[in-house]
Amino acid sequence: MSFLRFALDLGRTAACHPRWFLAESVRRLTDLRAHGNARFKYGLPQIYHHHLDPRLPRLPIELGGASWTDYSKAMIVARICKLLQPSNVLEIGTFRGGMTFHIARNTADKCRIWTLDLPREMLDEKMTTAMIDSDVDLARMDPSRVGEEWQNTPEAQKIVQLWGDSRHFDFTGFGPFELIYVDGSHAEPWVEKDTENAFRLLSPTGAILWDDCDWRDVQSVLGRYGRTHPIYLFEDGHTAGYIRIDGRPLVLDKRRASLGTSQRGPSA
Repeated sequence: MSFLRFALDLGRTAACHPRWFLAESVRRLTDLRAHGNARFKYGLPQIYHHHLDPRLPRLPIELGGASWTDYSKAMIVARICKLLQPSNVLEIGTFRGGMTFHIARNTADKCRIWTLDLPREMLDEKMTTAMIDSDVDLARMDPSRVGEEWQNTPEAQKIVQLWGDSRHFDFTGFGPFELIYVDGSHAEPWVEKDTENAFRLLSPTGAILWDDCDWRDVQSVLGRYGRTHPIYLFEDGHTAGYIRIDGRPLVLDKRRASLGTSQRGPSA
C-alpha cells in the first residue's frame, strides 16, 4: 500500500512539474552512474567520513556564511580541519572562495591558507581545448569575483591569493601542507599534476581532499593513485580523501568501520 501511495505521489509530481521532474531524474541517474563507476570501474570505496576517526562527529565546527558551497561537503572539510588543526593549507582552485572561507573559519588564527586560481590572460585556445567545457566557462568568470566569499571578512587576513596554472606553478618554499584541497580543472592533465603535487607537498600528518569526484577524469586519476594509497570517496558523493598521521595513512578497518590507527591522531 505504501509503495502504491509513493507511486501515485511520484506520478502527480511528474505531472505537475514535468521539467523539474525530468531534470531531477537525469541528475540522480547521472550521480548513480558516477558513483557506480567510482566504485566498480575505478575501485574507489565509498564510506562515511567519520568512519576514518571516531572523533570527527564530535568536533565543533563553523558552517554558514558562504553561499557557493554545499553544506554536506563543507561539513566534511570543516571536521577534518578541526581534527588536523593545520597551520599551512593549500587550495587549488579558488573560484568564488566559498570553501576557502569555510577552511578559514575552521582553522586557527595563525593558519595560513594559500589559494591558487588561473589568471584569465592564460586562458588561451590551446588551454581551452585541453579543458572541460564547463571548466572553461568557470575560468572565464570576472576575475574581480574570485575569492569574493572571503574578501572583506575577518578571515581574509589568513588567506593569500595566488595566481597561476597549477600544472606549472612553482610551489618551492610553500610546503609542506597539513591540508590540501584539490578543486581545480577537472580535465585529466590538471588532476594528474595536482594530485602528484599534493602527495609531494603533504606533511607527514595531513590530508588531501579532492572535490567533484563525480567527474570521469577525476575518478580515473584517483583510481590509479588508489592502487597504492588508501583514497576514499565520502558519503556526499563528490568529496574524496586521503589522510595520514605521522606518515601512516588511515586505512578503514572493515570489521569495526573505524580505524585502529586513527587513535594516533592529533588531540582534538
